[in-house]
Amino acid sequence: MNRVTHAAGRKVFSRIVDHELSQISKNREQAYEKILDTAQKYMDEFDLGINWEYLRRVTLNQGYTLNTYINSMADQLHPNVLKTTLLNLGYEAFYNGTRTIREMRMLTSQKINSRYV
Repeated sequence: MNRVTHAAGRKVFSRIVDHELSQISKNREQAYEKILDTAQKYMDEFDLGINWEYLRRVTLNQGYTLNTYINSMADQLHPNVLKTTLLNLGYEAFYNGTRTIREMRMLTSQKINSRYV
């Protein structure tokens, strides 16, 4: 991915994060659900085998430790720190990182196959 495409993708993701973070104070569960829906929409193209229903259940159920952890982050972190964390984990690591790894695997596989043909 070139720099312009990367910067544009990060900017779009940043706008989405801004909107969703503003929704957390209004209706936390609905905002979490929307974040998961958006993540599923973009991550399904990679076919990672993520059980989205289980992730929703764990994230939205107050009896789970993950829910407590997410809520404490939303309550205690400065909004800029939370946004940067979501950008780094959500966009850079999960989305962009997964895409880069898959592209590199494909290129490596093509190089190896071309040697033996």
